Amino acid sequence: MPRRSSPLRNVPQIVSQIPRFAYRSPEVLNPEVEKRFLLVLLGQLTPDEHAELERLLTCSETERKAAAGSAIVRSIHAKVDELLINQVVTFGWTLTQTAIASDRFKAWDNDLDGPDKIMRFARAWKRSVLISQGKQNAPDDDPTLYVFKQETVPQLRQVLRQLHHWFAVQRMSVSNDALIKQFETIVRSDAGVFHLAGSNLDLWLAFLRSDPRYLLTAISASRHKPGSMFDDWWTWLRRRNDAKKTRDNISKLAPIASAVFVPRLNP
Repeated sequence: MPRRSSPLRNVPQIVSQIPRFAYRSPEVLNPEVEKRFLLVLLGQLTPDEHAELERLLTCSETERKAAAGSAIVRSIHAKVDELLINQVVTFGWTLTQTAIASDRFKAWDNDLDGPDKIMRFARAWKRSVLISQGKQNAPDDDPTLYVFKQETVPQLRQVLRQLHHWFAVQRMSVSNDALIKQFETIVRSDAGVFHLAGSNLDLWLAFLRSDPRYLLTAISASRHKPGSMFDDWWTWLRRRNDAKKTRDNISKLAPIASAVFVPRLNP
């Protein structure tokens, strides 16, 4: 019986790295997914597997077919399959439309462990649907989440300072709606707070409107705590209710993120 690979954990989720324009057509999406999928895959390969993959990407179709049965290529394919099963949880059905998924689905027809992989992929896909329906929580083991928080908190601090100054100079009482509107205005006008802008801005505004007094409390505190505000936002975004647990889960990703993203965390 074929040996089953271990499920992957603490793997960057490529869905968060795909630009929105890529979803316009399969012709645009496929190259974007393949490029990011390959980068994540390289982090899972041994040096020998990495070298073999580089060779396979440049050799002829005849050479690729000749190497298909080798132990090292089977090992690479096994890791590709595990990565597909891992990524569909957050990527959802769109992943099934990509060339990478299509090629591996065809290969599973002839794999001894093909039926098992199909069942595991289906279960992972089912979890994706339950997450999108709000019936299950999304996984928080993506090390890029730690990096995202580290880069977002200083930007959030900058916005809160500007908002506090704006609030302090107002001569009339300010409504919660006006305060949230000013938050939006600051983010839209400051190119330096890019993690709060774009599609994320809609999520931040929805979070603030879910508790209209939250923002006033945040800027009225003796010391602004953007880190806690990020944890509250992410907890709300994941439909959870324990911000402390969110903070602890993100903090646990620090060693992994530091190992994977050293140049980014320590420029």
